Amino acid sequence: MPTLTKQVHAGNQTYEGLVRGLGPVGYWRLNEASGTVAHDLSGNGNDGTYVNAPTLGAGGLIARDSAKSAQFNGTDEYVTLGKPADLVFTLRTDPFSVCAWLDTADVTGYVVCKGDGTTGVEYGLLIVSSVFRIIVGGTSSIVGDVSSLLSGGDPFFLSMTVPAAWSEAAGYINGSLMADSPPVGTDTVDVDTLIGARRGDGNSGHGALLAGSVQEVMIFDKVLSAAEVNLLYLARKNGV
Repeated sequence: MPTLTKQVHAGNQTYEGLVRGLGPVGYWRLNEASGTVAHDLSGNGNDGTYVNAPTLGAGGLIARDSAKSAQFNGTDEYVTLGKPADLVFTLRTDPFSVCAWLDTADVTGYVVCKGDGTTGVEYGLLIVSSVFRIIVGGTSSIVGDVSSLLSGGDPFFLSMTVPAAWSEAAGYINGSLMADSPPVGTDTVDVDTLIGARRGDGNSGHGALLAGSVQEVMIFDKVLSAAEVNLLYLARKNGV
């Protein structure tokens, strides 16, 4: 970590390069100007599909970076990532982390979700009534109040990490650890992973959509350290 930190402060590391250097299994900048493909920059080929034409090329969320964001209307627009093996984690065996930047005034909606409205949610980043929650194995836990961040116009960074045993997860807001031992459930759900929504009934439809801009969605097959999560936040705020 000292090397990465030095590079960021020296200004010779792009945000994309920083993220890719941490080895994500999926990394969607949502920087496309047009089209229906949300490209995966991890090198693993886990491209997603924009559904119902969200606004592409919206204002970027990363300081001194030309990358843009995707803006969702909260009604029917989202990204489906499908069910690639890289995004399927074996219950209480595989570690993983999920992070995303967003700019929203919406008080309720999923940022990232693998789950549906009938069976449950295997994992997800969720805002409910201005409170950030993480869901692991069907169990929802409060991370912290984000009402002060929901004014719009000031992007913020949400993250969760889950260790191999799935015994206790961790939730972060803007790089700071806010919940270090939320309970973990046992639900598994065989549905697509979505950005900006969850599946509706089974692997079809949609629900709990988020209105706002999303960028830099990252999924890792490991537990990011607290220092790494904080670096991903500070690198955006300070520019890289």
